[in-house]
Amino acid sequence: MDSQPARFRKSRVLAIIAVIVLASFLTLLAVYPLGIQAVILGGTKDVWAYSDGKPVSGAVQVYASNETVYCFPGIVELRNSGIAGLPYTLGVSLRPSSGLEFLEVRANGSMVLGFGPGLNYSGSLRLDPGSSVKLDLCLRAGRQGSFMLTFVDPRYERATMSVVTFSYVLVDWWNNSFTRRITLAPTVSREGLALFEITADGTVYVNGKPVRKVSSLEGVEANGLAVVLKSGGARYLVPFQVESWAKRPDGVLYPARIKSGREQMWGYDRLVFSAYLTNGSRIEIYLGGRLTANFTGGVEVRGDTVVFGSERATLNEWGFFSEGWGVNLSGYIVYPYQARRIGYSDAGTWRQLVSGPVRTISWFNTSGFSDYRIESAVAFWGRGVNATQMYVWPSVDFRGIVLEWVSPIIYMGKGWTMSFDCGTTCSSLPVKVLPGNETRVQLCRDFFTPGGARYGYFHIALVKAPLAEIRSMAASFSSFPGG
Repeated sequence: MDSQPARFRKSRVLAIIAVIVLASFLTLLAVYPLGIQAVILGGTKDVWAYSDGKPVSGAVQVYASNETVYCFPGIVELRNSGIAGLPYTLGVSLRPSSGLEFLEVRANGSMVLGFGPGLNYSGSLRLDPGSSVKLDLCLRAGRQGSFMLTFVDPRYERATMSVVTFSYVLVDWWNNSFTRRITLAPTVSREGLALFEITADGTVYVNGKPVRKVSSLEGVEANGLAVVLKSGGARYLVPFQVESWAKRPDGVLYPARIKSGREQMWGYDRLVFSAYLTNGSRIEIYLGGRLTANFTGGVEVRGDTVVFGSERATLNEWGFFSEGWGVNLSGYIVYPYQARRIGYSDAGTWRQLVSGPVRTISWFNTSGFSDYRIESAVAFWGRGVNATQMYVWPSVDFRGIVLEWVSPIIYMGKGWTMSFDCGTTCSSLPVKVLPGNETRVQLCRDFFTPGGARYGYFHIALVKAPLAEIRSMAASFSSFPGG
């Protein structure tokens, strides 16, 4: 008889316990939804790290340089999956390698971690439910290695901790935002200044002379280029400009304008820069990136005066002249059947064509009154280069024997160096350079001209410094990270 009350009491106790458990569960559910319970009590992970759109598994591969800082925008993404519906404040900490010299981590443009000389900062970032943030990473290192970044909200450590290992190797690349590189390795018989012009088809001219062909630059954007001089173990960004050149129906090439921004190189366009070359120096042309540097103009034109570096020249109807030196572009021509020898010389006019951060080009054109014509694109280089270049296009309307034709006449000043390249003119005229106090370019002597004839072009460079003499030039093409 006593067993039934005992069973009843036991059932009653169990029922009370069940009610208490149910009430506790309902209370817990009311205070903490199932998602929060899964995170707090069950250890469910709510924050994940992604790279290239996939959860991070193993080390994230990056590259580093011991010369400059490499940056990797959006290299890692942190996502709050929103299971708990909670916002998290993630602290950021670093376990560096011994070779790491500088590291900066940014989220939405704000630094969340900094490491390096005079820099020791560890911040935090907020992740709301369902949100994500991409991290930008910049680093420099003295040798290859790896480091770890830890992201965690200490209140919910198991749910939020992400440890990302970055493995890096050192590469020989100026800026990792550029994807391709053309390297020029000159061997010089004389060290000195080199005026580079590289056409869109990849023809390399140095001081007006064709040296070799490299990979085409066609389709490359004007601000998608960078020119770097590597010399003495260091790299230097070189100012440059991209010029658009056009061809007239009569075959004369002329500079039309400066290309900028996302304008692409095509046809007769050319990349223009200068560098001082020694054996062991390298020219690196980077492609496929975006250059943010802004080069200012190096040449100033004041009316008929051109100021380039420490030099200035006055443009007049015969050419351009300065103190102690000058160039008579018009020259002269001598025809037969004269009672006495007369050198006819036509005056010319000037007009400015293009002006960029490296050089300014003006066009000189004689009148043609004496049945000959000299047209010339004259480039004045600034930024300490102190150089002029002349692309001269001669033509003659006269039919018959020309006794002598000279253009230009160059008055060499002390310390100036001249470089001459016959271009395409020598294929049709017996050109000679006659040195002396006045260096004369004799286009022909006792030579028959058929009338209405154009004679290609030739090139002259005048530099107040030694000009580099190129013996050979090797070239290579590589893609990041090189090799």
